[in-house]
Amino acid sequence: MSPNEEREKKIIEKLLGIEDFKEIEVRVDDTDLMQVVHSNKYLNYFDDGFISFTQRLGKDCGTLHKEGIVFPVRKVEI
Repeated sequence: MSPNEEREKKIIEKLLGIEDFKEIEVRVDDTDLMQVVHSNKYLNYFDDGFISFTQRLGKDCGTLHKEGIVFPVRKVEI
């Protein structure tokens, strides 16, 4: 196993071992007339959760990117 592959494996193991829960108060302007979050707002809430997850790593996204750790969004299905 190459040093890069070993590093990547360690990073993946660390990320998979992190659990995070983010409680977010729903904003009134994100809901429709039935007080349900409108579907065009879902990704904003996902982003809030992603920021919470990266904070659990103890580093911001800019620092992670400089270290070669990126989280590309490849596909989203809601």
